[in-house]
Amino acid sequence: MERLRNLAKDAKLTSKELVGGTVCLSNIGTIGGINACPLILPPQVCIVAIGKLQTLPKYRGNDIVERKVINVSYGCDHRVVDGATVARFSNAWKQLIENPYLSIA
Repeated sequence: MERLRNLAKDAKLTSKELVGGTVCLSNIGTIGGINACPLILPPQVCIVAIGKLQTLPKYRGNDIVERKVINVSYGCDHRVVDGATVARFSNAWKQLIENPYLSIA
């Protein structure tokens, strides 16, 4: 991981270092992306596209308040992982992001 991190930091990652993974994270938010329809490339079984952080309005009672939102899209090989498992993972991940203290408990 350290070697890959250093290569990425120095903009020297090649396609050789980026093949053969199981799960891929695509940070489309860094270029302003909000939603995606990510497609897996074998042998991957899942790709996760993470959108940009947005501030959106939300009703809280009769008031409108700001709410921080990040859209996350998944593409999975359903021969390996089913949609319910991905949905449960997504909900658990959301809980950890919204309540980071849970990860140290």
